[in-house]
Amino acid sequence: MTAERSEQRAVPFSARVVKLPLTKAKTVAAMLRAAGADEWPFALVGAWGGKRALIGSDPLLVVEGCRDPFALVDQQPKITAAVPGATGGGWVGYLGYGLGGQIERLPDPPRRPVPVPSSLLAFYDHVLALDNAGQWWFEALWSNEQSERLERRLESWKRRASEPEATPGRFECGPFRLNPGPDAHLVAVSRAIEHIRSGDVFQVNVCTRLEAAFSGEPVELFCRGLEGLAPRYGAFLSHESVAIASFSPELFLKRQERRVLSSPIKGTARRDPSSVGGREQLLGSEKDRAENLMIVDLMRNDLGRVCRYGTVFVPELYRAEEHPGVWHLVSDVAGELRKNVSDSELLRASFPPGSVTGAPKVRAMELVARLEGTAREVYTGAIGIASPLTGLELSVAIRTFELTRDKAWLGVGGGVVADSDPASELEECLDKARPLLAAIGASLAHVRETGRARGVPTHVDVAAGVFETILVVDGRPVELEAHLGRLAASATTLYGSPPSPRLGTKVADTASGKPGPWRLRVRVQPGPKGDISCDVSILEAPEAFSGASVRRVRLVPALAPGGLGRHKWQDRRVLTALRRGLKLEGVDQLLIVDEDGSVLETELANVFVVLGGAVHTPPVDGRSLAGTTREAVIALAKTAGLEVSIHPIRLGELALAEEIFISSSIRGLCAVGELRGEQGFETGPVSVGLSSALWASWCPDFDATARAFAHELDAHTP
Repeated sequence: MTAERSEQRAVPFSARVVKLPLTKAKTVAAMLRAAGADEWPFALVGAWGGKRALIGSDPLLVVEGCRDPFALVDQQPKITAAVPGATGGGWVGYLGYGLGGQIERLPDPPRRPVPVPSSLLAFYDHVLALDNAGQWWFEALWSNEQSERLERRLESWKRRASEPEATPGRFECGPFRLNPGPDAHLVAVSRAIEHIRSGDVFQVNVCTRLEAAFSGEPVELFCRGLEGLAPRYGAFLSHESVAIASFSPELFLKRQERRVLSSPIKGTARRDPSSVGGREQLLGSEKDRAENLMIVDLMRNDLGRVCRYGTVFVPELYRAEEHPGVWHLVSDVAGELRKNVSDSELLRASFPPGSVTGAPKVRAMELVARLEGTAREVYTGAIGIASPLTGLELSVAIRTFELTRDKAWLGVGGGVVADSDPASELEECLDKARPLLAAIGASLAHVRETGRARGVPTHVDVAAGVFETILVVDGRPVELEAHLGRLAASATTLYGSPPSPRLGTKVADTASGKPGPWRLRVRVQPGPKGDISCDVSILEAPEAFSGASVRRVRLVPALAPGGLGRHKWQDRRVLTALRRGLKLEGVDQLLIVDEDGSVLETELANVFVVLGGAVHTPPVDGRSLAGTTREAVIALAKTAGLEVSIHPIRLGELALAEEIFISSSIRGLCAVGELRGEQGFETGPVSVGLSSALWASWCPDFDATARAFAHELDAHTP
C-alpha cells in the first residue's frame, strides 16, 4: 500500500512526562517479543539517545505513504512537565529514499520488484527505555485524553515484565542472489566511472540488491542479527505492508535543541581478523579520503542551508571505525540551526543522506535513477525517532533487510570515483553483505565468474574480443558514457582489465576528424595488449535520417540456444550461419529466440512489444545485450505516462501485438512491418504509431527528446 493512510487517534495537544521502573530481568529480545503481541511494534537498539534500547507498540497514530512526511514530524505535543533524560515517545518510522523526488525533480526510478510505502511514521505516546545500568523504564507522554488507555498499558507491561520469556519463533530465508546479476552492477559502475571522467559528476553511489525467499517471523531475524552484529543504530519496524530489520552503523542526523550533527561514512576496507594493517591502510588511502571529503563538503553545504552562518564545522575528519567485516572511514559535520528552523526544514535541506547519493547531489541522484537496475525503497533513506523531549535522531538506512510475507531483500552499494575499479566495487558490496547474512544464518548464492553468468554463449570465441559502435551526430558521440561503460564492464569481466581511461578522448578525437553534416559510426575495439582501435565511417546525411517516415523491417525468428549473451562479440559467425541458412533479404533481421520460446533480441537491436497499450520488453538476464537506446526508450515511455513492463515474452505472443519495434544506437528505432518463420505465423504490416512518435522526436539531447516524445505521443493517440 502506498497511498496516504492514517488511523483515527490524534497527537495530543499537550502532555506531561511519566517515567516508572519496570524490570532489570529482561533482554531486548524478550521485551521486543512481548511487544509483538500488540500492533506496530518497534525497537531502536544501540546508541539511540544515550539509551541501550527503546521499544514501543500500540501507537496513537499511524501514517503510511504520507504526501509530506517531513511536515509530519513537526507535529509534537507541548510538554507541560518533563523528566530529565526521558524520551517519552514521539514519531518513529522510516523515510524511503524515493522521497528525494519530492524535494528535487528527478527521473522516474527503475523497476520496483516489491513496492513498499514511501514512508511509514507512527506516533507513540509511550515507550520502554533500557538505560545503561540495565534497568527498563516505562516512559509516557501522558495526556488527559489517553490517561485511561495509558493506565491499561502500564499495567499490561508490569504483568509482561514479570512473566516468563516467550519461546523464540522461527524464520527461514536465503540464499540471497543479486538482482540484477553481477555483470549488471559492473556495467552500472563502469558507466558511472565514464560520467565522472567526462566531468559530469564527481562521485556516484551505485547500489544493487540481494534478494531471497523468506518465511516466518521478521522479529526473529532482527533478534538473531542483534546477537552477532551489535549495530550502532539497530532498528526494527513492523507494519502490515513491510517489516524492517536494520543494522546500520551510520548516523544521518542528530538534532538536540538547536545543535545538529551528521556522521557520514564514506570509505570501506575489508576487515580480516587474521591480519593487521586494515585500519592504517584505510586511513592512508587517498581514494577513500577523497571520497569521504567530497561527502563531508556535501553535508556542510546541506547543513549550511539551515544553520546559522559560521556555525557549520567539522569536529573530526577521517576516523576509522570497526564494523562487522569491514573498516569504515567516518567524519563528523556539525552546526547550529537558525532560530525557528524546524525538523521538517532540516530534513528537506539534507534528505536523502549525501553519503548514499554522491556529489554533486542532484546530478548523482539523476544518474542513480538511470544506472541502477532496481529502485531503492527504504534502503538509503532514513530510520529513527523525532521526540518532543530528545529531538530528532535518524540513521542512514543501510545494512537493512526489507521483509514481506515471502521475500527479503538487502541493498548494498558503494561510492564510485574516477579511479574506482568495477570488480572491486562489486566485491565491496559483497563484503558488506556477508557479515549480515552470516549473522542471520543466511547464505550468499555463489557469484559465478564463468559460463552463463558472464554472458558467454558456447558458440562464441571469447578470444576474438568485444567491440562497441557509437553514433556521432554533429561531431558529438551520443550516449558516450553508456557505451564506454558497457565496453569497460565487458573487458573487466572477460579479460580482467578495463580499457584506458583516455578512451573517451580518443573516440571524441576520432569523431571530430570527419567534419561535415554527417551521421557517423565509430567502431571501438580493445586489443589483447590494452591497445584500442577506433574506426569511423559515414552513415548518411541528416536529410536521409529524417523522422518523416519510420523505417520498417521484417523479423525472421531464429533459434540460438542461450542467446547471444550480454556482450557485443567480435565473433559473429553464428549470425552469419543463421542468415545464410534462412536466406535473409536486405530488410530482414534475425529475431533471436531461445529454446524455451523466449524472445531475446534481434541480431542488431532490442525488442519492444505494445500489448494492451503498455510497452513490454524482455529482461536483460544474461542472454542478450543491454542496449544503450533500450534504457532511453524505457525512460521516454515512462515520461509519456505509458506503463512499461520488463518480463519474458514468448514468440507466440507477438501475433497479438498491437505494434512491434526495435531500437539500436546506430539505426535508432525501426518498426516491425512483418514477422515470418516456420515456428508459427506471419503478420502483415502492423501499427507504427508509437515508434513513429518516438522516432520523430529522437535526438541526442535526452531531456529535449523526452519532452518532444510526450508531445508527439499525444498527437498520435486516438
